Amino acid sequence: MKKIISLVLSFTLIFGSVAPSYAQGKGKLVRQATKALTQEGLTKNLGRVNGLSTVLREATVGAQASQIHLRVSQLYNSQLALRTVSKSYADISSLMKLSTFTDANGLEVARQIFMVEHAALDKELLLLNTLPELLITKGFPIIESRINEALEFYRRSLLETNSKVSTLSVAELGESFGKSMSAVATLGFYGTSADAKLLLQTYEAFVPYVNDAALQLAVGRSLLARGAYGELKALWL
Repeated sequence: MKKIISLVLSFTLIFGSVAPSYAQGKGKLVRQATKALTQEGLTKNLGRVNGLSTVLREATVGAQASQIHLRVSQLYNSQLALRTVSKSYADISSLMKLSTFTDANGLEVARQIFMVEHAALDKELLLLNTLPELLITKGFPIIESRINEALEFYRRSLLETNSKVSTLSVAELGESFGKSMSAVATLGFYGTSADAKLLLQTYEAFVPYVNDAALQLAVGRSLLARGAYGELKALWL
């Protein structure tokens, strides 16, 4: 739980500094993306630090942007679908800690999260702990269909937890708080405006029982990121 809370604090504190730029070097980016469309280019990029992921993030400019982005996404998806051997949560965590984290490493972690069967507890940790770290700390992109799959998990998790906060023991409350704040922070980055109501409900569910600045910080930043100013105002009343 402490690990989850520490990640939540890291994520919420860097909201203001996460602002990918797509406006520079349009011609160069299109050329880079075009090269990445070949199998040779894909193989080369997978061995680089942020090679393919940079192309996938930044190939959103220029006249050919949508076609290029679609093709790179298809190649990315085909790599994600490759069969891989199940790793333990500890082994996946060790992979995340590599000093040189390449796109090949990122794809392997993504495969472990989305394509491999894991025990329920490990699956939960992978979605609540590893995936946010992969997306936010490592800056590794995940295709939209998988992001949506994760977001639905976060929403279900919050709805379930919110309904039973008042019945939890002290130990259960601490664990549920850490998990919920991880879900809240990630919804802030990748959710939609429709999540604002759920984010505020999560705050209201925990605030009578948790006296922790991380609660207001995580929910407040996520509401701000979603442009939910009405809910944000209610948070401070």
